Amino acid sequence: MCTYYEVPGREQLVLHFDDVPEEEWRDKMSPLYRGPFLRAKGEAGRELVVGQWGMIPPHSKTHIPTGKDGKRLSTVNARREGMAKSWTYGGPWRKGQRCIIPAQLYV
Repeated sequence: MCTYYEVPGREQLVLHFDDVPEEEWRDKMSPLYRGPFLRAKGEAGRELVVGQWGMIPPHSKTHIPTGKDGKRLSTVNARREGMAKSWTYGGPWRKGQRCIIPAQLYV
């Protein structure tokens, strides 16, 4: 997975999604920045929302991922074969929490 990408402009997102959030985001994304992503909504729906890039473990007291020992973690990439067992990714993975990131250019 690439750790930097360019987000399509608001006008491009409006062409593909019914409801584009009013929140602002950066054009060039990297870990811990806020940007648009598509997630499931209801039984068969979807919604475009703005959120922070990176998995924040449940015990973290800030929006910067930290381990059990309080040290900063990189939670940008994960391997499929370890997702279900991971203390960081395991819960969301088992619940089926997935998203799609709109990206138009890798930097």
